[in-house]
Amino acid sequence: MFKRILVPLDSSERAEQALPIAARMARGSGGSVILLQVVDVAALYYGHFAHPSLPEMALEAARKYLLEVMVSELFNGIPTEIHHPFGSVTSQILAVADSLEADSIVLTSHGYTGVTRWIPGSVAEYVVRHAPQPVLLVKDNEESDSEILPEHERDIRVLVPLDGSFLAKSALEPAASLISALAAPARGTLHLTKVVKSGRAATAERYLRVIAQQVREELLTDEARDLKITCSVSINQDAVEGIIGAAENGEHARKDGSAGSYDVIAMATNGRSGLQRWIMGSVTEGVLARTRLPLLVVRPNSETDGSQADSETQEREFPLTRPGTASPRRYLIAVIDDVQEAEDAVQALHRANIPPEDIRLFERHEIIEYAAHTERTRGLRSRIADVFQAVASDEDAHTMIYVEEALRGHAILNVYASTSEQAERIKDILVNHHARSIKYFGNWAITVLHH
Repeated sequence: MFKRILVPLDSSERAEQALPIAARMARGSGGSVILLQVVDVAALYYGHFAHPSLPEMALEAARKYLLEVMVSELFNGIPTEIHHPFGSVTSQILAVADSLEADSIVLTSHGYTGVTRWIPGSVAEYVVRHAPQPVLLVKDNEESDSEILPEHERDIRVLVPLDGSFLAKSALEPAASLISALAAPARGTLHLTKVVKSGRAATAERYLRVIAQQVREELLTDEARDLKITCSVSINQDAVEGIIGAAENGEHARKDGSAGSYDVIAMATNGRSGLQRWIMGSVTEGVLARTRLPLLVVRPNSETDGSQADSETQEREFPLTRPGTASPRRYLIAVIDDVQEAEDAVQALHRANIPPEDIRLFERHEIIEYAAHTERTRGLRSRIADVFQAVASDEDAHTMIYVEEALRGHAILNVYASTSEQAERIKDILVNHHARSIKYFGNWAITVLHH
């Protein structure tokens, strides 16, 4: 873990506060860094009409900026690559992280705003809520990196709050890997804490000792072998206040000599899924809003409301088959004007060894029937749009064209494609059958394959 670190930037000094920490992580883990600057389509929209070359100029400026960062002394000896796509900032951050197999994201939680820069507060919030990778949020701070993370005059220490749940424990392994990378070659400290009300400290202490021993036996791999494991109980009526007090001020029991503040907090999210929304637990969200320390936010591998197997089944669920379900991913959607031609395209896909269960051809009456299962108090077009919303989340502009085409009686063909290479192969088959408006709805971004 922390071998492929993605750092989104926007050319601002505040966003660059994430760079020293990312470099330190990569150097300690023997990993690499991916520098990303998205040229925001929304920020350039109005300027494009006055200056047609503005998008190309912006892309070149992003490339030049990222190259300057890449060759800086900070990244000496660290494998580094740059990417500067054009599109929606939030979607592109997640899409690049997915396509380049980043295992972590490091970004500043606030930064400059304006028409030429993204709003890092909202971007950071979106990334934390949606990214499957651990996200390290570096709070906007005027302090230098050496003050945020001291250069080994003492151990680098991460605090992991636990609440007795399996979910909270999912932050332990990423936290151990992170602190090992940040502390290298010195020894780091992984500190476990539990916030309880008065009168429950003894039970909490026993619980933490058991978990600490479990960490020593199961998590201290070669990557995190030298970690020191400590634990303590924080007495507080408010969980958020107790965590922040323990992390920033050392306000907890000190039986193991673990007094003092910490350098990073690591916490798991807590919530349920629904239309690709990840609702953070109120405690994690409260700590994120109030702490001045870097915060590692970890999303568990499987969501609390279903098993991993259920998630795979849901991922392959076709649009319209279960209106209102969490959005499926990795589908091509295309319009074919003639229904017979669409049926021929299906047969061609079969001959190309595309499994029949991965193909769904919809006609106008089917879409209306499925739409009827959604809110009946809304208009037909709104209800159909809601169903297609399960395909593209917030990308209404992309999906409404299929709604309109279906209402005109044209066929809508959906084909599951697990990889972008398979999507290209399917696209070629569809184009041979006069398909148009072919788009690939990937994990986080929508790609136009053919107009």
